[in-house]
Amino acid sequence: MMSARNKGSGICSCLSIVVAGVLSLYMASGAWAVGGAFEYDAISDEIVSASFSVDFAAMNAHRAIDTFETNFVHLIDLSMGLGACDVSDELFGAASPPDDPLIDMGLLETGIFSADIDSSFFPALAGGSIGLEALFTDTLDGLFAIDFVALTIETSVGMVESYYGWPEGNENNGFGLDIPDGGDLPDSLPDSLPVGSTGTGFDETISSKSIRVVPEPGSVILLMVGGLGLLASRWKPRRS
Repeated sequence: MMSARNKGSGICSCLSIVVAGVLSLYMASGAWAVGGAFEYDAISDEIVSASFSVDFAAMNAHRAIDTFETNFVHLIDLSMGLGACDVSDELFGAASPPDDPLIDMGLLETGIFSADIDSSFFPALAGGSIGLEALFTDTLDGLFAIDFVALTIETSVGMVESYYGWPEGNENNGFGLDIPDGGDLPDSLPDSLPVGSTGTGFDETISSKSIRVVPEPGSVILLMVGGLGLLASRWKPRRS
């Protein structure tokens, strides 16, 4: 005959398995992925190519200083459970001071910098919701600006383009000054784009910008673990 202690352990083990299974299904279903950085209609057509782009002004961006990452971009899958796509090295190179960075712009220069997305991440892109974890830092004089951050997907029938934060000011509007792509600023920073003028980190002078739009399943895990503890505490063995 199973003792009360062993019986209780067996019930807790079974509950743990059930909770783990439900959590696995919950995460795989994409139900925990609410509000990606890039939101667009799900894609059913074949994806031919895809890229991540940023429009910078007066940016000088080393990939790292010593062992500290100063510039990186991770695209986060919110639907297929494929993890993240790291485009940091392709976008920023691998240089640290005193070597010159891959993105090394003049005081008035603007330009769009892009990184190709590996085809292994295409199934995640098809889902229509992509998270973003990124850090942009000027490692020379601490003055730069961002016009937009975009995800571009080419399919067999057309093009899908999604801007992070759009329509809250983060679209291709020439830094709010109608500057054509690749055109020059009318004056050096911060005079041409005053600090704090938009309050968004876009179309204004900044020294660094961190973006983190990723799923937070931790609250779901805590809820389920709490439920497991509650059920276990309410189970009372009967005396033989």
